[in-house]
Amino acid sequence: MISLDRAVAAPMFGKGGEIIGVVYGDRRVVDERSNEPIGELEATLLEVMASAVASGLARQHEESLRASLTQFFSPAVTDRLEKNENLLLGRDADVTVLFCDIRGFSAVSKRVGPARTIEWINDVMTELSQCVIETDGVLVDYIGDELMAMWGAPAQQPDHALRACRTASLMLKQIEPLRQKWSDITSDQFGFGIGINTGVAQVGNTGSKVKFKYGPLGNTVNVASRVQGMTKAFGVRVLLTSSTLNEVEKCQGAASEIVLQTRHLADVKPLGINEVVTLFELNPDANPNWQQMRLSYERALDCYHKSDLAGSAKELASLVYKNADDTPSVLLLGRVVDALTHKKTVVDPVFVFEHK
Repeated sequence: MISLDRAVAAPMFGKGGEIIGVVYGDRRVVDERSNEPIGELEATLLEVMASAVASGLARQHEESLRASLTQFFSPAVTDRLEKNENLLLGRDADVTVLFCDIRGFSAVSKRVGPARTIEWINDVMTELSQCVIETDGVLVDYIGDELMAMWGAPAQQPDHALRACRTASLMLKQIEPLRQKWSDITSDQFGFGIGINTGVAQVGNTGSKVKFKYGPLGNTVNVASRVQGMTKAFGVRVLLTSSTLNEVEKCQGAASEIVLQTRHLADVKPLGINEVVTLFELNPDANPNWQQMRLSYERALDCYHKSDLAGSAKELASLVYKNADDTPSVLLLGRVVDALTHKKTVVDPVFVFEHK
């Protein structure tokens, strides 16, 4: 039998007003006489203690949640998520997805061993991640020597395509500093291949109950990945799709600058993708010479699309002579020569890729 005279309990309330616990106090019987009644001051003290414990638990939860969110989101996006956690629920959203692959990774890993390779890749990924955070993007995942990022969700960003293009420019600016910092191990092939695509994706926790990973799913993601892979085939650093460029053109200010740094490169059909994708090269280092080359290349491409092989060949002959290291021009000239060799009068302008 419990020798209990009196007891009092004060509920602890959660953020939504629900009871999450109770602070309990009692007064035991110490002799045959009843103890003094529990006074109003003591009861109030118990209520204060309950409130303090509840506040501490809520603060601990918020700090834990923020620490988790900052692994994926920038401070600005994290602030919005803390005010509205429903933004993390699964839904369809207009987003821009970016894949960035590190060129020269295999050469480094084979030469310097695992410890030095991990140290190097960690530093490179940190710099790339900082570029994403700087434009309020989502760090979706690291896949081997590749980074995946997204803009437009969980919080809406009407300029998500422009943010992705700016991020690509920031990433390219990290190449030379990283090359100098790791000059003892960095290969001549070191650089980045970046693919960007815009469209509707299913966004939410694409991980599991065991490991959280906020990101996109669907065709928009698949196209972005394929486009990144095509940077090797075309010998360029950044490729974006027409859907991304169209969204950039809707923005004000720096959007016009981005548009001037693009070149219509080709219409392609990526492996496993049922649609034709129009590709543009993004060259943040565009100078007057590059702009002149861009215009000449686009004239040649337009002739090729119209099956004017002679006109395309004429434009490309001079272009390749002056810019022998421009892989897109060399590739297009090869297609023109092949069509002329086989005496084609009508050509299919779509470049079909049979490999990733």
